[in-house]
Amino acid sequence: QLVEGHPIASDILGNVVLLLGFDHMYSSPLYLGLCALLTSSLMACSYNTQWPMVKVAQRWRFIEDPARVLKMSASHSIAASSEGSSPTSGALAVKKASSVLRSKGYETFVKTAEDGRGEVLYAFKGLSGKFAPIGVHVSMVLVVLGASVSTTCGWHGSVMIEEGKEAPVREAMAPNSVLARLAGRPYRDEETGREINLRLNDFKIDYYPDGKVEQFYSDLSVTEGDGGSDSRPEVTKLI
Repeated sequence: QLVEGHPIASDILGNVVLLLGFDHMYSSPLYLGLCALLTSSLMACSYNTQWPMVKVAQRWRFIEDPARVLKMSASHSIAASSEGSSPTSGALAVKKASSVLRSKGYETFVKTAEDGRGEVLYAFKGLSGKFAPIGVHVSMVLVVLGASVSTTCGWHGSVMIEEGKEAPVREAMAPNSVLARLAGRPYRDEETGREINLRLNDFKIDYYPDGKVEQFYSDLSVTEGDGGSDSRPEVTKLI
């Protein structure tokens, strides 16, 4: 029972689980639908928010009016060390400021002021950081798409095999969706077209000193056809 001591509640909850496909969570329509919504949301955020922020950050915004600069919340005023107020002294101050900013990791751009009196400086840093959210979004979309394709185009199954016996993979495998059938038949060899079998050569169990199970070991061989002379060289694997 899903709810101890409440069979009716267990039946209701069990039917809800089956209705929503939670008994096969990662291939259920609800889960795949949520993955589709997440992918759409990430792509929309990257296109409508992150990418415009990158393009805005690439624009050079030369503000030539000192009064506008001083109105900014993070504005500061630094006295130039050069003597006089000639265009030459102003250009030297801009050059020094540009050199200091570059040493701090800023990208700097200098141009002649529109009125022809001196030069103006624009500096910025952290443009590469604007691409970080886009990179995160792209990686998440790839992970979701990869998991969805693997789920919808995959096969699943389980089989009980007696030691020394074989079992055809075809009888144990089932497609996760119609797309899985289009992707191929995993129980057939692509080169020969013959069906693949699993042979259990050996099975053993390791136990802890207190008698609890530590690990199961299965020595498996992959064969073709009916075994014997039709079997290809064994591929042994411990599970």
